[in-house]
Amino acid sequence: MKRSIIIAFYVIFSHVLCSAETCAPLCASHNLQDIAEQLSKYVSLGKDILICPQIAGNFDIKILKDTDGKIKHIGINMFNDKMIKDLGEPVCLFIERYLLEISLKSSDYDAAFINNSSGVELLYNGAKISKAYSFIRNFLLHVNATYIFSYSNNKKSGITAIWSKGNQRYAVHFMPTRELLFGTDKKEADDIIKGKLTSVTTYDVIRDSQIPIKDLQPLKNDDNLYIKSGAVFTINSFNQDAYYKRIGDFGIAVFDSKYQLESLRNLSLGLVNIKNAVARIHHNQYGSKISEYEIPFAKLICVLMREGNIYCGVEKVDANILKSVVIIDHPRYNYIHMLRISVNREILFGLNPKIDVQLYTNIPQQNIKTLFNK
Repeated sequence: MKRSIIIAFYVIFSHVLCSAETCAPLCASHNLQDIAEQLSKYVSLGKDILICPQIAGNFDIKILKDTDGKIKHIGINMFNDKMIKDLGEPVCLFIERYLLEISLKSSDYDAAFINNSSGVELLYNGAKISKAYSFIRNFLLHVNATYIFSYSNNKKSGITAIWSKGNQRYAVHFMPTRELLFGTDKKEADDIIKGKLTSVTTYDVIRDSQIPIKDLQPLKNDDNLYIKSGAVFTINSFNQDAYYKRIGDFGIAVFDSKYQLESLRNLSLGLVNIKNAVARIHHNQYGSKISEYEIPFAKLICVLMREGNIYCGVEKVDANILKSVVIIDHPRYNYIHMLRISVNREILFGLNPKIDVQLYTNIPQQNIKTLFNK
C-alpha cells in the first residue's frame, strides 16, 4: 500500500514539474525568462497566441521563437504588420513586452522600479501619469480596434506611440536605446554578436564591386583611379568613400598594392573579398572579457554590416603597417560596433593574409570618445 502511494505521489509530482517546464520554456534572455515565468502562473505558454484577459485585457499575448525554439519575444499583441513596418520591429516589440511586464505586476508600487528604470513616460490626454500599473491596466481594458494609432519619432526627443479616440488619448513615450528595445544586458548582447560571427555559414562576400564609370569621380592625381563619395559619420575622416579602377565603362573596386590605403578601405567596407583572408579577432566583451577566434574576414564585415551603416577611416602608421577603424552605426537606436584593424602591408597583399582585429560591440554612441582613447 505504501509503495503504491509513493509511486502515485512520484507520478503526480513529476507531472507538476513537467507542466511547470512546459509553461515556462527556455527564453533568449534573462528578462524574457522572468516575464515567461510570471505569465506561466496565469496561462500555459504552449501556443504562439495566448488568451488571458486578466493580464492582457482586450488583447491577446504574442510569443515569437527563434530557430532553436527559444522564446525571443513575448508581449501584448498590439501591432499589425503595417504598424511594425512603419515604426520598426524592435520598437513595436519593446512596447508589447513593456506593457506585458507592467501588467504582470500586482500594484503601482511593484511596477514602479521597472517603469522608472526604463525611462518610459506614460501620458493620458497630455498629462504625465506616475502610476504605471493603473495606467496600463486601464489602457488594456479600454483601448480596442476603434482607437486610432499614430506615432512620432524624433532623434532628439524620442518616440511616442499614441492611441486616441474622441477626447481620450493614451501615449507611451521613451528614448530608444539598445538595452531598452532589445531587452538584453551588455553581456547577453555581446554573446549574441559572438554567436552570429561564429555560427553564420552563409553571407554575401562582395557588394558594389562594379559601378558604371559615370557614377564615379576621377581623382586629379591619378587618371586611372576614381572615387565614390559616401556619407560621413560624426567627423569627415569616418565615411563611406570607396575607390575604383577604371576598366572600360566600369569602375572595379580596387585592391592593389599600388593603392595601399584605398585597398584597405575597400576591404574594410566589404567591397572586395580576398580569398583566404582571415580575421584574428580579439573580441572585447562585457566585464573585461576577451574572446579570441578566427573567421573569414569577409564574414566578419558582412555579418556586422547587417547590424547597421558601415563607415571607415584609414591611416598608414609607417612603411609597413596599415590601420583602419570601422564603425557599424545603428542610428535609430544610438549604439555602434567598432573594429580596429591592423595589418602588415606585405601580409595584406600576400597569400592567405591574417588580419588582426580588435572588436568592440554594443557601445553607446556617447562612449565613442573613450574607445578612441584606448
